[in-house]
Amino acid sequence: GTFLNEKLTKSADWYEKGQFDNLFVQDFDKEKIKSKCPEFIFVHGDNDHACDFNDAKEFCQKLGGDFITVKNGAHLSGSSGITEIPQIVEKLREKGVL
Repeated sequence: GTFLNEKLTKSADWYEKGQFDNLFVQDFDKEKIKSKCPEFIFVHGDNDHACDFNDAKEFCQKLGGDFITVKNGAHLSGSSGITEIPQIVEKLREKGVL
């Protein structure tokens, strides 16, 4: 998994302004990505102010992943008030991981 948090980069001495401007490209080799990871589970708040919900769903569909929507989850950060996401546990049980 990958996690990138703007608050963490703002105070980092290694971060250069604009470093991540082209991080998310429009075109990507989905087959190459899928060859590196057999399954994808996307978890997204339905009212995320920072990442577009529909873009996330589209990206998930392109990779053939499962999409979990967290109602009123916002950006799924501490400020959203979300401390548990039982849908993830349910999905992992469904897939036989747990």
